[in-house]
Amino acid sequence: MEDCNTVNTPADSGLQLTKSSENNKTTHCPYRQLVGSLLYLAMGTPPDVCWIVSKLSQFLNCPSDEHITAAKRVLHYIKKTIDYTLHFKPSTDPLHGFSDSDWGGDQENRKSTTGYIFLYGSSPINLESTFNLE
Repeated sequence: MEDCNTVNTPADSGLQLTKSSENNKTTHCPYRQLVGSLLYLAMGTPPDVCWIVSKLSQFLNCPSDEHITAAKRVLHYIKKTIDYTLHFKPSTDPLHGFSDSDWGGDQENRKSTTGYIFLYGSSPINLESTFNLE
């Protein structure tokens, strides 16, 4: 990964990951280990990485080449942004909270997605995304 090409976003625009068919499954890549490492990393990263990693984790039992390519793209993005940091500045602005949800937007099983973020000034201090709500 030291000499890899970098990308500006952790996922392609309009990415729609779906469950792979039996003949499209791949077994030559340690997909579970890669996604597990990305999940650990996503605990302290901005929401853009959290979103794609949570999507990738939905396909641990049936990864295809498309899923592996998407996971590798996250690594290319991390390579580019490894030195980026969040800066907290003193602020007199009040605490702001935002939430969003998608009712039945998952193409695979029509489950919903929700998430929220709290900002102190212009800095995010708490965020969460929840996918595939029953």
